[in-house]
Amino acid sequence: MNGEVAGDDQEDQRVMDQLVEAFSSASL
Repeated sequence: MNGEVAGDDQEDQRVMDQLVEAFSSASL
């Protein structure tokens, strides 16, 4: 998170959420 803009953090969080959903769907 060093020197990153808050907006970038939100983008990363959104990407992580999508990855988690993808993994969850694959696991089921």
